Amino acid sequence: MDNPDPVIGDPRLRAPVVNTHIFVAAPADLTRVNVCLRSDIRYWTRVLGVSEEALRKATMNVGDLSWNVRAELRRNRRR
Repeated sequence: MDNPDPVIGDPRLRAPVVNTHIFVAAPADLTRVNVCLRSDIRYWTRVLGVSEEALRKATMNVGDLSWNVRAELRRNRRR
């Protein structure tokens, strides 16, 4: 085995790198909120900071255009 670099140290003794960020894939079409796909629901609930139920209600009220859904959720927060 090669001698470990004294500056870096033995690679076996390094702590593993832990990624604390959760990757959520963006939908293919960011202009529409598709509540039929779990991946899209996961994305939009995290981005908009709402529950799945609130997201579904907003899409039922105003349709699936993301700008309209955002506006509807903002209106509901003010009430």
